[in-house]
Amino acid sequence: TILLNKRLDDTKNIMCLPPDVGTLFDHKHYSYGFQSKYNNVLKNLREECLEIFEIENPEKTAPQDRRIGRIVHENIRFNAERYLGDFFESYGDPIFLESMAFRPLWLNMWDRYVKLTELHKQIRSSDAGLAPTKSLKEAAFNDCGGFSDEEQDALRFLPADKVQLFQDPSARSTNSVFLSLTDILFAFCYEWRVTQGEPSVESAHTISRLSCSFSWLDDFQGDDVRTVILFSLRRALIYPYLRVWKLARKVLADVAKVLLLGKRVVLKCLLQLRRIFERTDTHYLLNKLFVDDCCCWIQTVDELQLQRFAVEFNAAKTAVETYSRESIDANTSKTGLDGRELLGFRLPQLEQWAQEARDEDEEVDDDEEGDHEQILKDSKLSIHGNITPGNGRIPPALLEYSSLPMNRPALFGYLSTDKAEASAESDEIGDVAEKLRNMLAISTNKNDRDKDACKKLIEEIPDKDTTN
Repeated sequence: TILLNKRLDDTKNIMCLPPDVGTLFDHKHYSYGFQSKYNNVLKNLREECLEIFEIENPEKTAPQDRRIGRIVHENIRFNAERYLGDFFESYGDPIFLESMAFRPLWLNMWDRYVKLTELHKQIRSSDAGLAPTKSLKEAAFNDCGGFSDEEQDALRFLPADKVQLFQDPSARSTNSVFLSLTDILFAFCYEWRVTQGEPSVESAHTISRLSCSFSWLDDFQGDDVRTVILFSLRRALIYPYLRVWKLARKVLADVAKVLLLGKRVVLKCLLQLRRIFERTDTHYLLNKLFVDDCCCWIQTVDELQLQRFAVEFNAAKTAVETYSRESIDANTSKTGLDGRELLGFRLPQLEQWAQEARDEDEEVDDDEEGDHEQILKDSKLSIHGNITPGNGRIPPALLEYSSLPMNRPALFGYLSTDKAEASAESDEIGDVAEKLRNMLAISTNKNDRDKDACKKLIEEIPDKDTTN
């Protein structure tokens, strides 16, 4: 794939130039939008363009330069630390867990369609018969609510003359439009799943960033389904809040189901997307350039043609997810990988290096914990059990710097039961304080990350001759 494996060092000269470097002195106006049929629409909307697109001058940038500029920009924007943070900590994020568990409307439609298909198989040989597969999809769609009143109103406002214009699209334009449709559906399905069907004020921006069609006006001429899938996966790990491979794969499954369910479900998703853009101050332009035309075009698509493309998309998705190659190490057998290896970010290597670093840190932490226990053992202090007044036990919280109390009463209040015993136990308190000071001093030298917290705690510990 183009430039995916190109090293960032090789693009230093390109990075210093504007995205439209290839046409810097070209006065030609290039087309963009649905089927690349728009031009001179954005020339007086510079502020809106800066808000919507990542390309500075769409009118003057050739399609091939948009593609190169986009890939270079993605390589620069990829944040390995952010990706690894989500890789290790995502299952502690409630938004990620809710997004993975969420069931959008098309999943309910899919379950209904599967049940109707099973029923059709059971009674197919009977005299009663049943409607063909095309009607089964329509029945599943209607059983799950069909088009809402608002969506029906939106359909009536779509220009009828545009529907007629898309009756006989050329084979080449149809293929590129199908690819653009998958790119747009991926961005929409991602945001719909993360927001659980309740778009926020940031939804329009997120969708536009996830889609190559929206953010860079990419037309996908001459591309195949696998390439578009990889482009969508790359952007899903660069721009949104959740940059998790498992979530991106789940969104791919959503897109496959939407396509397999037929053009009514696709149209419903496009109408929801149109509604999101229509309520913004800038992104409504994407409706004019893409979404409105796509809503008209999908109504003219033959159902069997869409079905064939859906099968092709599902096969390409499976090929990406189950990708494997021969390991570089000749001593090992075939290594099972997935599409992460194809994205150009060296994700498997990053994950392996990060995991090894985490394992080393855990070993160091275990060694430090052993040192702490030995110090406490030498001091005849136990770290086990609950704290009771006067029992001479150090709370486990004192071993965790992040939870160390910073005031004298909280630190030493458990050593005496009342004021009458304070004088008798002053020597014991001083001994314990001295041992605590030594323990924290040693810990400070071994762990620079908590040096300030330990120093502050040492200052709070009373001197040996200080009474309770």
